[in-house]
Amino acid sequence: MRSRIKILKRLEYVFVPARCRQCEDPICVIICPVNAITIDPKLGVVKIDYDTCRGCRICVEACPFGGAQIDPVERKVFMCDLCEGDPLCVKVCPGEALEYVEESEIVFRKREKIIEMYTKILESYKGLIR
Repeated sequence: MRSRIKILKRLEYVFVPARCRQCEDPICVIICPVNAITIDPKLGVVKIDYDTCRGCRICVEACPFGGAQIDPVERKVFMCDLCEGDPLCVKVCPGEALEYVEESEIVFRKREKIIEMYTKILESYKGLIR
């Protein structure tokens, strides 16, 4: 299986993953002329019917995030479909840098990091302000 995440180099040491963002109202679903791209009713993720896809690349051009790509072997579009809710990339990541978590958990973690950052800033000023 080939990776469905493309890594883009932006600066010398800045690398950004280009992957399907599972948009709430995906343009790829709307624009596909043969209805090969749909939203899975069970998982709520964008899925591709590879038997229907003609490889016209309209979705590739329309995706603002670079999530839709052309498979160089199959010559059809492919994108991350979260491996049916059990992403393989998370399982095989050697550094355990990837996690599969609910969106609400991400928001909670970001809030915790911000609180931690502000706490450190305030603590650093504690000795200066009396």
